[in-house]
Order: sequence, then structure tokens, then C-alpha cells
Amino acid sequence: GARTRITGLLVRGPAGARVAFRCRGRCRARPFTRRIARSRRVRLTKGQLLYRAGAIIEIRVTGRAKVGKFTRLRIRGGRAPSRLDRCVAPGATRPSACS
Repeated sequence: GARTRITGLLVRGPAGARVAFRCRGRCRARPFTRRIARSRRVRLTKGQLLYRAGAIIEIRVTGRAKVGKFTRLRIRGGRAPSRLDRCVAPGATRPSACS
């Protein structure tokens, strides 16, 4: 089947924020979390770099008492991934539309 190569994922956010990576569907990448250090960014290189069409990559950046960010990339064969961005209210477990 068609595959998409991701050459790198770089996440930026406030120092101390938590970055959670998860891949669902047609992929073998395991979920993991990292903290953003003083550099205010983290490179997500632990996951696999080659994804099959149908895989869904989810990245969540959350911080204490701050609105977080949720991004979903849906891998599509032969085309760029589709992207969905949402916000995560402090203490919320589900992303919602940003205001």
C-alpha cells in the first residue's frame, strides 16, 4: 500500500509543557511523552518515519493552567497528510474548537 515518509516532527511550546505522541490505525509506533525543556521545543524522532495510508498521528501539548494544543495528522496515500488543529482547555481530557 501507499506510504508517507515523515522526515521530522518539531513541537514548540512553553518550557515545562508535556508533549504526548500517539499513532492509531495502520502503524506500529508506540505512544510516548516528553517535556519541553528551556529551548521551548522538542523533536519527536522516536516514532517510526514511514507511515501507511490510514494511520492517524495525534500530538497533544499541555501545560499547567494553560490552554493546550491538539494536532491530528491523517496519512493519505499519495497526498500530503490532512491536518486538524484543536485546543485543550486546562484540565480537559478532550480537545475542542479554539475560541
